[in-house]
Amino acid sequence: MSLFLLLLLALAPAEGAATPFRLNEQALALLERGEYDQAVALLEQAVKAGGDAVIVKNLAVAQNNRGLFHLREARFGAAVVDFEAAIRGAGDVPLFWVNLGYAHLLARDFARAEVVLRDARTRFPEEPKVYDFLGFLHYSKDELASAVEAFEARLELAPDDWALEQLERARREFAVSGDFVDRSCNDFTLKFMETAANHALADRVLGILDDARARVGSDLGHFPRERTTVLLYSAADFRKATGAHSWVGGLYDGKIRLPLNDFERQQESLGRTARHEYTHRVIADLAPSCPIWLNEGIAEWFEEGGRDSHRQIRLLAASGHEAQSFASLPKSLAAQEDAVVVQVQYAAARSFVAFLRERFGLGALRSLLQGLGRGDDVDASLRRCCGSDLEELEALWRREILR
Repeated sequence: MSLFLLLLLALAPAEGAATPFRLNEQALALLERGEYDQAVALLEQAVKAGGDAVIVKNLAVAQNNRGLFHLREARFGAAVVDFEAAIRGAGDVPLFWVNLGYAHLLARDFARAEVVLRDARTRFPEEPKVYDFLGFLHYSKDELASAVEAFEARLELAPDDWALEQLERARREFAVSGDFVDRSCNDFTLKFMETAANHALADRVLGILDDARARVGSDLGHFPRERTTVLLYSAADFRKATGAHSWVGGLYDGKIRLPLNDFERQQESLGRTARHEYTHRVIADLAPSCPIWLNEGIAEWFEEGGRDSHRQIRLLAASGHEAQSFASLPKSLAAQEDAVVVQVQYAAARSFVAFLRERFGLGALRSLLQGLGRGDDVDASLRRCCGSDLEELEALWRREILR
C-alpha cells in the first residue's frame, strides 16, 4: 500500500493580505524541510489572520501531509486526528478520505475504516483508491467475495498490475477458502475446510497456537489485543491460495496461514511454524516498520527456541555462501525464488539476532522493537539499546561468529 502525498498550493500575493501571505510562504518553506508542526501552526495563524479560501485549503493539505508522516512512523492515532482536520477544512478532496480510511485500517479499526470508506465511495464513486482500500478492508476481514467485487470495480476505473495482482490473490483465496468454517477461542479464530477430521483437530491446533502466544508474547512483553485469524490449508491448497514458493512453510500477511496434511506426523513442525508466524504477528503490532533481518531473525529464534543459532550460517559460510549485509536486504524475502539464497538470509538473520540477544540480553531486543514502534530509525534504536549502529554491530558479529 502506498501513501498519498498532496503538494501545497501556491498563493499569489494580494493587496491587504500581506500577513497571511507571508505566513503561508513561511509554511511552504517549512513543509519542504519536513517541519510539519511548525508549518501547520503558521497556516493556522494565517487562517485566523483572515486568510482566504486558498490558505484554508493549504492548511488542510499541510494537515494531510503531516498525517502521512505520522503513518510512516506508525503513529496511527495522530494520523487520524490530522486527516479528520484536513477533511473539515477541505472535504472535497478524495484522498483525504482515503488516507483517513487507510489510517483506521493500519490501526486495525475495521469498523471505523468501513464507515469512512463507504462514505468516500458515495461521495467519490470514480476515485480508484477508494476501491483499493475497500478491497483491502474486506480481504482483511475475510469477506473475500466483497474483496473481489471491490478490486474488480477498481480495475474498471483504473487498470494496472497492482490492482490485478490484488484481485487475483483475492480470487485465489476465495476459490480455496471461501467455504471455510470457524473455531474461535479468546485469542484466535481458526478457519479450516469443514471435514470431520479438521473438526477433531481444531482444538489441538488452537492449543498449539495458544502455546506460541504464551512463549512469544511473554518474551517480547506484548500480547495483541485483537484476535488473530489463522487459516489451515492442505499443502496443495496453501500453494493455490498464497502463490508462495515451494520453500515457504507458513505465512503471515495480516493472517497466519499454515499448511497441514498429517497432523500426527507434522505436530512438532506445526508448533515451530506457529511460533515463527505468531512472532511476525506480534512484531506487526509492536513495530510495523521492523526491518526484515530483525523480523525474520526473531521469528527464527522462536521457531528453534534458540538452539544452535550459529551453526547453520557457519556451515554455509564455510561452503562459500556469503551473507549479504543486513542493510541491503529487501523489505520482504517472500519473492525470492532461490531456496539457497533464502536459506543463507534466514540463517544469517537468526544468528545475528541470537548474537544480539546473547551479548545484550532480551531486554535490548524488546527496547529495540519499542524504539522502532515509536518511529525511531534502526541505527538510533540500536545505539540506544546496544551502544552501536547496525554497521558496527554487524561487523562485530562477522568477526566473532563467522571468523
